[in-house]
Amino acid sequence: MPSPERRNPSRFLLEPDYWRERLAEMGSVSRGFLLFPRPDLASPVVEVVEWSLRAHDGTRLWGLKGQSTFHPEPKGVWLREFDGAEAPGVQLEPIYEGCVDFAMQVPPGRRLEDRVLDVLRVWQAAASTCDVAPDKVKFLAPQTRAGSDAMFIASQLLKRGLCSLP
Repeated sequence: MPSPERRNPSRFLLEPDYWRERLAEMGSVSRGFLLFPRPDLASPVVEVVEWSLRAHDGTRLWGLKGQSTFHPEPKGVWLREFDGAEAPGVQLEPIYEGCVDFAMQVPPGRRLEDRVLDVLRVWQAAASTCDVAPDKVKFLAPQTRAGSDAMFIASQLLKRGLCSLP
């Protein structure tokens, strides 16, 4: 389910001038997007692949992408985070609704600024590789914690038009 509403963050966290340069730098780094089949996590109704890509600073990000084998085109993408303490897996709710479950692992010890850029990088990859309109990618609140500041800030930057598909 989509993230619940939150208080607006400090205006300094959403300062356009702060993010423009960082977003431009992000665009200069090749994503190096890779997909690996995960038959151990798949089923006859769910196709699962592991993905990997380079963040804005070269750090490797990874996660899982699960989608229905019965829906020829996805209706949308549910983008969510998981941390190293959680067992990686796909959530079936979005898949049964005809959407793609696109899960990313949050690298431990990563600064908020980097996590925001990671979310935006994965958002770009999810929208482009799943062939959905950017507004069809929904950010999900993590199930094990109150919510992701990085996802919230990223969603606000997208609403303000500060990031787009490459």
